[in-house]
Amino acid sequence: MSLPRFVPPMLATPGPPVWSDEFLYEPKWDGLRCLAFKEDCLRLMSRNGREMTAHFPELAGLNCLRQTPWAVDGELVIFDESGQAVFDLVRNRNLTITPARRARMADEHPAVLIVFDLLYHDGINLMDKTLQERRSLLERHLQPGPHVVLSPATVGAGPEFHDVVLHYGCEGTMIKKLDSLYQPGKRSPYWIKVRNVKETDCVICGYTRNPQGLASMVLGQYRPSSETLLYVGRVGTGFSTKDGATLLEFFNRIRTERSPFSERLDGGNGDITTWLKPLIVCRIEYLTWTANGLLRHPVFRGIRTDKTPAECILATDHPSAGGAGQ
Repeated sequence: MSLPRFVPPMLATPGPPVWSDEFLYEPKWDGLRCLAFKEDCLRLMSRNGREMTAHFPELAGLNCLRQTPWAVDGELVIFDESGQAVFDLVRNRNLTITPARRARMADEHPAVLIVFDLLYHDGINLMDKTLQERRSLLERHLQPGPHVVLSPATVGAGPEFHDVVLHYGCEGTMIKKLDSLYQPGKRSPYWIKVRNVKETDCVICGYTRNPQGLASMVLGQYRPSSETLLYVGRVGTGFSTKDGATLLEFFNRIRTERSPFSERLDGGNGDITTWLKPLIVCRIEYLTWTANGLLRHPVFRGIRTDKTPAECILATDHPSAGGAGQ
């Protein structure tokens, strides 16, 4: 039996943790979702069906299981020198076009495929089997190596599991019902993702619009002991169309022609930025910082009237050399 070219991955639903013997608990890795297919040759596919094989040459000889054809679901991760999974490393590799540069990056920071599900084995479709059955087959037949490992998992964990994975720098916890079937392309309530999210306060320094209204807000924070605002990213989620209209009404009163940043910034995705006087503080939920100091996965959580802009100091975990913790 030949494999399909691509299987849309099953997706998890964000939610609070559930602690029960009916669930499997895994670390949530900070990498790129990857489905690997092996027949005559290996294919690495992204979650949206784009082939990534050429971007990861160190995985060319990967053979997760002896019996082919096989297909597995997992996460492509690159670890830094300290053993920490770094999203920027795997993302930058995936964006690199030049084969020679890909090869150099593979030597410097080799990728690892962390496998957590088995979709096909010996050409047999396993997606109508329960997670417990698929995991059992995976544990018996996966061949670990320098570039492939089995994602560690525990049945019936408690809150201490989440504490441990956060301690080791993982993005959070994945919680999966043991009797769940693999549902391609579905965001299922049987898979729950519990992320380690953080919060910080930012100054709203500008905005962009789209045909529906407010598209994004431009965010800044002050360097410690300085009146200089540093650009820390844009947020375009967490507010409704109605919320956006209310914000735009207020923004119109504090518009300015001059950017509050010392560095030159262009509009995101070609959009034109309308600058604002740096007077409004908002609370932002985020996952982490990118290597160039921008908020990763920011979500708007509301305006703060109890805090002044001057109090929005760079977070202590910000990678900038001028960060508060530096």
